Amino acid sequence: LGEASSPDPAAWREPDFSDALWSVGRGPFYYENTSGYTGNTMLPDMNGGYTCVFLRGTFQLANPAAIRELTLTLQADDGCVVWLNGNRVRQVNMLDGEPSFDWPSLPAAGEPNVDTVVLTDPGTLLRTGTNGLAIQAFNASLSGSTDFLIAAALLKPGDHVIV
Repeated sequence: LGEASSPDPAAWREPDFSDALWSVGRGPFYYENTSGYTGNTMLPDMNGGYTCVFLRGTFQLANPAAIRELTLTLQADDGCVVWLNGNRVRQVNMLDGEPSFDWPSLPAAGEPNVDTVVLTDPGTLLRTGTNGLAIQAFNASLSGSTDFLIAAALLKPGDHVIV
């Protein structure tokens, strides 16, 4: 396991990055050693295997100037960093700085961390054509954790999910 893109560890965050060789799954992504979380894509090898997952979704826009706001909703157990078209728009329960594939999140607090952010000027971030949402989600430790969860949605007004 390693960075999602090499030699440039930030390249995977850009909408034109080719993720054709990546595994495909549907969120939420999780693992659970007890009872509780469920989702669409279970990660049974995460506990003891790796601390983070890299997620990407793309969407098309014909007129990005027409979008006045976007709402990003997140559930993270334990933390995550989110980029829109390569621009960091949110981090939850993470240290500042450029995240690495082998980082843990900050210690778990109030699981899952539920976060909503309204991007009130998305026109500065969006572009005509392909746009991308990239999420690097982290567990608090490599092993010994009982769970992990990442669920995210990017919505435009009227609760229309775009990613």
